[in-house]
Amino acid sequence: MEAAALRAKPAKRPISRIQLAVFLAYEGNPELYQFNEADPDMFDGAWGTISSLLQQMGTVESGLASAKYRAEVEAEVLKLTEDDATRDLLWFITRNRKK
Repeated sequence: MEAAALRAKPAKRPISRIQLAVFLAYEGNPELYQFNEADPDMFDGAWGTISSLLQQMGTVESGLASAKYRAEVEAEVLKLTEDDATRDLLWFITRNRKK
């Protein structure tokens, strides 16, 4: 399946380490986040974008993805994130998620 088919609603601006910190504070659990007051740093579309990127990146990290899919995911990560530090953190999270 192509990376484009897995895309969530695109965020209004690039994902940064701030949004990743909010995502991690709620352990990536949207139900936990919804039961609390919305965080002003977590803008519309950010949660779904992070979740989608982590899913796609997990497939790449598993070694089961084709070279084409890997390139598509890497391009998507580049397009939807603010900077190299954010991308590095996303890859770190992907590699260290509970299986």
